[in-house]
Formats: sequence, C-alpha cells, structure tokens
Amino acid sequence: MRQTTYTEKQKVNRMRAREILIESMTFSPATLKTREDGRTIISFVDDYDEEYDMNVANSNGYEIQRMLELEPDEYGYVANEDLPAIMQKLMKLKNGDTSSHTRDSETSQGEMRKRTSADNVTTIGRGPTMMDMGRSQSQINSYVDRLMKLVQYAQKNNYGISWG
Repeated sequence: MRQTTYTEKQKVNRMRAREILIESMTFSPATLKTREDGRTIISFVDDYDEEYDMNVANSNGYEIQRMLELEPDEYGYVANEDLPAIMQKLMKLKNGDTSSHTRDSETSQGEMRKRTSADNVTTIGRGPTMMDMGRSQSQINSYVDRLMKLVQYAQKNNYGISWG
C-alpha cells in the first residue's frame, strides 16, 4: 500500500477543505431531554424567533468555539446554568482585542500536473484551487454581538445553546 506524505501547507489545505465540505454550523437555542431509553439528547426549540440563529461556515464555527474557550467540535451544547460564564467571555471579547481570531484571505492552487484519460488523451493543468475568504475584524465583532443576543434570549427563556 502506498502512503502519501503531505507538506505542512498541504495538511492545512486538506484540513480547511474538510471544514468547508462538511457544510456549515448553526448556533441556536436548545434544551436537553431524556428519552425513554434513558439517553440524553439535544432538543431544538420549536417556537422561537429565528433571528437568534447564527449560521456560519464550519471553520468560523470552530473559531467561535475557540473564542469561547470551548473544545471545538462539530456538535455541542452549553446548558442554561453555564451561560453566565459564556456571557462573561463574550463581554471580554466585545471589550478586548479580538484580532487574534481574524485571518487574511488566501488562495492556493494545486501543482501543475499531467493527466491521461481512459481514452488516452493527455492534458496538462493545475490541481484544484482552494480559496479561504479569511475572517475580518467586522465579522468577529458581528459574531460576538449575535452570540450575545442569542445567549440573552436563551437565558431569558431557560434554554441552553447548541451548535452543529
């Protein structure tokens, strides 16, 4: 079996591609419920104003979790009793320097390569182009403001917040 070795830049690009391909992450109000079989599940709130939802690209969702000092994961939940600590972190972010969470946009293009089709036609071209649109300071500020609104709504209505 052939093992592929990747450069650091290729590893980063592959990781970014995975984050993008899994689609997006939505932060929204939720509760925990215990099923009849005893398992606890995240239950989404049916009757809330969708203005409190926040849908972002996965890479931004993971960064939001890092901003809140949470272990980044595809899915998660913060209980209502833990929301005051989240609000404190959001207040610190709102009033502090969040530039470490920004990222410049970047485009990387695959290497030149030669391909031969099943019809024995040879073409020369580049591999896929990866475009990372970055994360601006205004984006970070918007995320903090929207999350503060979501947390306030969840606290007021005795919900937690979930993402996935």
